[in-house]
Amino acid sequence: MLWLANMVGTQALALVQKEINTEGPCYVRLVGRKSGVVDWLLTVIGINTTTVLEVYGDRIEYSYGSLSGRVVEMIPLSKVSNLLCGRFKPAILLILAGICFAAAFVTFGITLIFSILFVIFYFLKKTVLISIIPNSGSASSVAFKRSLIEGKDISEEEAANIIKIVAQLVEYANKK
Repeated sequence: MLWLANMVGTQALALVQKEINTEGPCYVRLVGRKSGVVDWLLTVIGINTTTVLEVYGDRIEYSYGSLSGRVVEMIPLSKVSNLLCGRFKPAILLILAGICFAAAFVTFGITLIFSILFVIFYFLKKTVLISIIPNSGSASSVAFKRSLIEGKDISEEEAANIIKIVAQLVEYANKK
């Protein structure tokens, strides 16, 4: 599980679009892009560098793009073996905020600014992970953090709800 935590810390996407529809035909649609102004500008001018996770009644589509192209993976729901969701919080930032706050008394308040910045970054760096693991092959995982530009976020409860929806669809697909 440590490799998942490391992956989330380095590859979290800014959430661009979130649609959860319990009626279908597309039950879940999550779209993310790499963080930063450059990737936002690429998206705005039409260069599709986004990662998309879509869940339909019979399949899961996972796609990701870059400047060089796009890859699409389709996983039949009947071939899904595991589902995973979780939330990761960078606790080290709160520890650093506490240290800077304590040092503010010695430095006459200079480190108080760093303390405030560490707390702000803590809230911005919270990450939600959703992972779909097929019977064979590698996991299709997406990690999202709050997008400041688009103003989108996904809560832990929403991620758990997505996993419940997918689990019900997988169960239904395996009964056929």
